[in-house]
Amino acid sequence: MARIRLQSEQTNDTEIKSVFDEIIERAGKVPAAYRAFARQAHILQANWNRTKNILGKSNLLIKLKEAIAYRVSTENGCTFCMAIHKQNLEKLGQSAEHK
Repeated sequence: MARIRLQSEQTNDTEIKSVFDEIIERAGKVPAAYRAFARQAHILQANWNRTKNILGKSNLLIKLKEAIAYRVSTENGCTFCMAIHKQNLEKLGQSAEHK
């Protein structure tokens, strides 16, 4: 099986470090997917911008977007994503419990 070498969070590339710092500020650490995207700085930046736009802009309430993201993360079994979206929901005063 092919493997992608992940970019370390400790990088000297200022463009990558800038994006990583922003991700760490929001999520606590850089998820593996973004470390893989960072093999090409422009791909990392594009995906991070996409994520910020999806969660930050639109007519949907942020609580609804975070609830959807939490549910998708749960279905996909992404424990890192679940933790981040659960934390975001709790900051918004919303329970992440689902039935």
